[in-house]
Amino acid sequence: QYTAIAQSEAQKPIPELYRALNRLKPIRPVVLMDEIPWGQFSDCDELRLQCEGEFERQCEDFFRKELYRHCHFPVDRLFENRFPLHRSISIGSFGIDVSESILAFDDGGISSHAYRDQLPSEDAIAKLHTPEITEDEADNARRLDRAQALFGDILPIKMIGLEYVGFYEPWDNIATWRGAEPLLWDLVDEPEFMHHLMERLLEIRLEMLAIAEQRNLLEPAGALIHCTAGLADELPGEMPDGRVTRRNLWGRGAAQIFSTVSPAMHEEFEIAYAQRFFQGFGLTYYGCCEPLDRKIDIIRTLPNLRKISITPWADVDRAADQIGSDYVLSGKANPAFLASSSLDESAVRKEIDCILAACRRNHTPVELVLKDVSSVGHNPKNLDQWAKIAMEAVQD
Repeated sequence: QYTAIAQSEAQKPIPELYRALNRLKPIRPVVLMDEIPWGQFSDCDELRLQCEGEFERQCEDFFRKELYRHCHFPVDRLFENRFPLHRSISIGSFGIDVSESILAFDDGGISSHAYRDQLPSEDAIAKLHTPEITEDEADNARRLDRAQALFGDILPIKMIGLEYVGFYEPWDNIATWRGAEPLLWDLVDEPEFMHHLMERLLEIRLEMLAIAEQRNLLEPAGALIHCTAGLADELPGEMPDGRVTRRNLWGRGAAQIFSTVSPAMHEEFEIAYAQRFFQGFGLTYYGCCEPLDRKIDIIRTLPNLRKISITPWADVDRAADQIGSDYVLSGKANPAFLASSSLDESAVRKEIDCILAACRRNHTPVELVLKDVSSVGHNPKNLDQWAKIAMEAVQD
């Protein structure tokens, strides 16, 4: 069933839809949905696994969820004609462990964390070191052989290396090592300490990237880049010699904890370091959940910038006015609208229309992305309805 979808005529225009968007000449806005709270679908027969083996269940889970997406909310998702089998690559410790308490957990897979400070002084920075990166090639071979035996005659199997994730998210690390409040106070009270910490983390990240390149662990840019359209003309596949470098990848960065940090501090403690890290990447996509509508001017200084995330907590009119036609505006829809037992369709339409209107006025290439959906109010049909509204809006 999955192979029939991947090879269908309906899938053929989607790669060009992505590429046109990322070359800043969109055919129309792209619509994507990801990060679904599958735990709230537990009574769904379409998703109920029947296999017994652990690896077999992992494969079955992939296919059932992809089939569910296609049946209920396909939007502009590219169902690729291959099965992604991730290489057994492990990234070790930075030398500092996370110490935390889990305060709450729900069936959407979301938990609340309280972190204990593991970086109380300059001395603690000395504990940081480059993590060991290992690959279990025997496990790769075992899983590949099993997948080939199961369905290799039906669907090609693609071994997947390290993608854009895993290299540049220093503030996520610091937030889990320190806690959010100490981190934010330190920007004011201990700026030299924070610069020392960021210098060390940048050094480590660049070492990790160099190791991954040397050992050919990287994966060329695929269809999606953190839930958004990833195919781009400027990003080649692997080089003629089979090597993959940062030139083949999207540079992906964010500083979500900086949501309430001033533009000046954001530039000093984050952008200045991101500029150095993203040198040499094919393209750069910046931002996640932090509002960036007042920081577009400093984000413009990032190397090879192509896409900027604009969240529901940003002023999309201000953002589109500053972005213009220079970059893709990755417009994030508010997932809170789906958390009730029934969808407020008028609120969803108003939000989507606002994003699209702002981008039309400014000739801004735009994609609509629904992600971070921690709850659908135990009503999966909310997703179906959101998809229908969004697709109608972009095709008007």
